[in-house]
Amino acid sequence: MNTIDCVSIIIIAISTLISFFRGFFQEIVSILIWCVGIYMLFKYYSILCFFSWNINHKITRYIVNFVIFFISFLIIKFSLDYLITIFINKFHLFFLNQILGIFFGIVRGIAIICTILFFLEFSTSFVNSNIFKTSLLVPYYNYFIKSFLKLFIKNIFL
Repeated sequence: MNTIDCVSIIIIAISTLISFFRGFFQEIVSILIWCVGIYMLFKYYSILCFFSWNINHKITRYIVNFVIFFISFLIIKFSLDYLITIFINKFHLFFLNQILGIFFGIVRGIAIICTILFFLEFSTSFVNSNIFKTSLLVPYYNYFIKSFLKLFIKNIFL
């Protein structure tokens, strides 16, 4: 095992621990809220800028609007997390939530590593280094990347 393998195992372990303590349902809601938030930000940002016409400096107006948008979605996220916690406690799903959180953390950790490796492959010459070539886990990550790209290209573009 070399440096890439050790770092990837650490990333997967940290992701798994975070998901274990937060739970599966909170992690899913968190991802959905961030995706919806980013979509809403790009779609409705101009409307929010329209209401802040009295801020003269353009960059300041953008920063203020972004902070307002960000805080609004954090409030929504924390409210949904609270409701999910009540739901989990009411129906005694704590154990299931934690176990599914472990699996979700492993998958998320692998997805993070595959994303990093994908961008390293196309933006640097790191792929030709000895560390990259002697890694035990990189071939598996490359298999995941290629499978995802085949599925993505097949379902989206064809």
